[in-house]
Amino acid sequence: MKISTIIGGVASLAVIVAMAGIYWTADQAEAAVNPSIDMPTVVYVPQPKLPTLFDVTSEQDRECLVHNIYFEARSESQLGQRAVAWVTLNRMFSEEFPNTICAVVWQERQFSWTHDGKSDTPRDQEALKVAETVADIVLKNYGNQIDPTEGSTYFHSTSVRPVWRHSFDRVVQIDRHIFYKDG
Repeated sequence: MKISTIIGGVASLAVIVAMAGIYWTADQAEAAVNPSIDMPTVVYVPQPKLPTLFDVTSEQDRECLVHNIYFEARSESQLGQRAVAWVTLNRMFSEEFPNTICAVVWQERQFSWTHDGKSDTPRDQEALKVAETVADIVLKNYGNQIDPTEGSTYFHSTSVRPVWRHSFDRVVQIDRHIFYKDG
């Protein structure tokens, strides 16, 4: 579509909106002068709040997401942590991965912390609180905000070069993680 067509359409819409405002104002003015004219009553009907992913996620799945953010990205910026959360949720909604957060996180050999032989108990309480906040923000806004990973379902640290990286399209690097998705 040509840019002139788009601009023309936008300009036409602006004129229609302006004219509607003029006619509405004129009708209201006439009704004020002539009380016998019935004006339609405009009633605001609040729409029900749609549930967010936060509203429908079990506490167990939330904890799995928190731990994944903590162990994969606690030293990263909040954007980097959000990116890890988005990848986890993108996987959950992908047909190629399990359909719960915990099943995604604990899928065999997908996230390094789940099979590194180290304790899975967070030690840095401040970093854990940040991971909890990030998890809640992403769960509340998943699908309603721009995904910083652009739909990625894979990532790795810049300190490693996994063989699988050549099988996917590189999307973005955020902090010390590189994000990929199926092409």
